[in-house]
Amino acid sequence: MKIATFVVTTALVAAAATATPLLPGGSVSPIPVYGTSLNAATPVSPTFTSNFTSPGGNYTGELRSGVFTNCADNPFGLGFLTFAYVLLNDPLSNDALGRFTVNGFGSTSIDSGSEPLTSPPGFTDAFENTRQADGDSVGWTFVDLAAYTRLMPGGTSRIFVLHTNATTYGLNAASVIDGDIAVAQAYAPLPTPGAAALLGLGGLAIARRRR
Repeated sequence: MKIATFVVTTALVAAAATATPLLPGGSVSPIPVYGTSLNAATPVSPTFTSNFTSPGGNYTGELRSGVFTNCADNPFGLGFLTFAYVLLNDPLSNDALGRFTVNGFGSTSIDSGSEPLTSPPGFTDAFENTRQADGDSVGWTFVDLAAYTRLMPGGTSRIFVLHTNATTYGLNAASVIDGDIAVAQAYAPLPTPGAAALLGLGGLAIARRRR
């Protein structure tokens, strides 16, 4: 499934840039824009949409994730996996959103960047891309302490991309944060142990041959 499944319309918004390694305990700011669109890559999963609601009901939205291979910008090789994420804040939310995270990256090598085709115009970019010290959790922060920018109600984030050296994937825990924490799910290299949604490239290839 192509990147258009994340957003309805696409528009060229940035020139080519080189991705940057995201190391455990490190961060990337600003987040570079890749030179090649994911439209040129091969999707290995349908887009997964996780709906979330904050515990106090102050905001709702969607976290969409996808997995791709054959990405020309992946420095680890064409056969390794690329993960893409986009966050949407519902128009009826009371709160703007400050950050979201995805678990399951463990010791995976990561290059951080963003998709050059992003829509709608007026998308919200992240201030930085961070990684937990143990490498497991990767997050995107919208709040720049200088500009104090958040993902407003009705807003859509840029499509964030993580090129990895992973070869398997599944669903793992994700969080959307603004004062309180809303629970979501998203694709990541290391699935939650025992998760029914565990997928792998081998199983996917079998499913494709049956179609």
